[in-house]
Amino acid sequence: MSFKSPKVLAFSVKLDATWQVVEYHLEDNSMVRLPPKWKSIQYHALADNWLWVDQDDKWYSGGNATPFTMPKENVPAFYGRQFNVRKSGQHIAFYDRQQNQIQFYKNQSEKPFITIQSQEGHFSLNGNIVLTSQKSSSANSSDLYQTYRVPTQ
Repeated sequence: MSFKSPKVLAFSVKLDATWQVVEYHLEDNSMVRLPPKWKSIQYHALADNWLWVDQDDKWYSGGNATPFTMPKENVPAFYGRQFNVRKSGQHIAFYDRQQNQIQFYKNQSEKPFITIQSQEGHFSLNGNIVLTSQKSSSANSSDLYQTYRVPTQ
């Protein structure tokens, strides 16, 4: 699920054999299906940071859905039920489950400029602030979060 605004949220629904994006309008409880080209969308407060995935798993960014090249091939859009990729300005970040780390790239770079170890793939990115969730001990079953400041250079 992704919030486009305080009154509109979006989610993907499997219709027939494909995933499609539906926007739900809280004010009148109406739903609008976006064009079937779109498999998933992650909205952000700034339209420049919106991320779109089409039915062919191609990436787009911004309010106009401009084609976008990911720094690595085959980056999965989802980790479990969570959107796996975050964009903030010139930075793109995603969780690499094989290496248990969140990798941060500048647009068009081929190597991450920083990595953060994480056993969980849930994180948010806003400017250069990252919020990650960490596994808790089974003894206290609590949710643990940690913030990091990512260098902007």
